[in-house]
Amino acid sequence: MNEKSQNNQIIIEKTKFSRVNNVITAYNESSDALKEKMMGAWPLTTKLGMFHLYVSTTFFSFILPFQIKSYVAFSNNQAVGFGYIIHKKYKQEKLLGIFVREDFQKKGIGHRLLSILLDGEDDVILNVAVTNTNAIRLYETMGFHTEGTLQTMRFRRKK
Repeated sequence: MNEKSQNNQIIIEKTKFSRVNNVITAYNESSDALKEKMMGAWPLTTKLGMFHLYVSTTFFSFILPFQIKSYVAFSNNQAVGFGYIIHKKYKQEKLLGIFVREDFQKKGIGHRLLSILLDGEDDVILNVAVTNTNAIRLYETMGFHTEGTLQTMRFRRKK
């Protein structure tokens, strides 16, 4: 599949260094509910993750202990969606993450991002909140299936 495709004025392109800020802004401006559904998109939620995302779009990506394959969906030059696969070189594991702004959901953007990301891949995993039924339905239509369960646990020091 082409790295760049256009449909209904939505452009999907491989993430470029100059566009990473657009992606981070779109994520930061998303609702807490969307961020919770995403279970924290590591490249967008930590300074180290953002650094790795920036580096992954440059010639210096070879220094990373993993590869990041990522694409951005734009509408009117504004990031409205983002998808990535982190390939951990030493674990032979590929983790997928995706988000589409709430006001652009149910327009096929997630499906298009997934199609581009999964092109050429043969084994990819992801974590999804069980309450995120729309995402689960999308993942199932793309060929994902459930493997096990994930339980969230938290430690908080008492003050």
